[in-house]
This record gives sequence, C-alpha cells and structure tokens, in this order.
Amino acid sequence: MAIQAQKGLLHKVPPHNLEAEQAVLGGILIEKDAINKVLEVLPPDGSDFYHNIHGRIFSSMVDLFEKNVPIDIVTLADQFKGTETLNAVGGLPYIAEIVESTPTAANISYYAKIVHEKSLLRKIISASTEIVARGYDNVESADEFIDEAERLIFDVSQDRAKKAFYALK
Repeated sequence: MAIQAQKGLLHKVPPHNLEAEQAVLGGILIEKDAINKVLEVLPPDGSDFYHNIHGRIFSSMVDLFEKNVPIDIVTLADQFKGTETLNAVGGLPYIAEIVESTPTAANISYYAKIVHEKSLLRKIISASTEIVARGYDNVESADEFIDEAERLIFDVSQDRAKKAFYALK
C-alpha cells in the first residue's frame, strides 16, 4: 500500500494557480503602476511563475519597466520582436487574451501573493523530495544527514522571508 501511495505522489501536478498568474500579468498590462505592487511580492526574474511562458512574459515586463518604457501589448510584443519568444509565449493573441480575462488590477497584490505561495509550496516539495532521495542513499552519518535536511528546508524558509525590494537596473 505504501508503494501505491508513493506512486500516486509521483503523478501529482505541483501546486500552481494559472488564473492568478494570468491576473498578475493582465493587471500589469491594464494599470501602469501595478508592477510596483507585484515586485514587492515576486522576484523580477519570473521564477515564481509555474508556467514558464508566464515567467518569460513577466521578466520581459520587468525589462521594459527598468528601461522606463510603458508596459502594454505593443511594447511587450516589440520586446519579443526578432526572437522566437513571441511565438513561444503564444503570440499576440495570448497576450490579448490575458488582458481581456483580467477585469481589474485592484487585487493584483493578492494575486501575486497566491503565485508566490504556490512557488514556495513547490520549493518545499522539491526540498522534501531531495531529502527523501538522500535518505535512501548510503547515509554514513545521521547527524550530517539531518544537517543537510535542515539546510534544504532553511533555504526555502529564507526564500519566504525574501526582501521586498530588488535592485533594478
């Protein structure tokens, strides 16, 4: 029975909320100052987004913000021009769909917190999986193993308490 439970865990989708991710991106496209609220919660590299495409769109938005360029569909598409990235993110229709599905940017901080929370859950699952895998390896010292497990969990907890300000270019 334990093996069946373990197999079930292997096929679970990691925690994420695609609607919250889209609401963050759409909110930034709707309201010019929304990115300031989001950067208080999410890292500028887009690593908290589950959907890789959303992370790429977000990091491009941050690039535009750093260059003092307005963030909208046109400037975002121009940011991707000359690369395969625009097609990879779903093209202009996907970006337009994100904007259309976001009624307001009023709750953008809340949506960003959801994205961040799901990212933390994925990181703790990853650290836990690594701890389990190492536990089955030839552990020579229980004390060293515990120290390593604590370090992995501590790294995730440090990410939770990350700074609210990032050095932008």
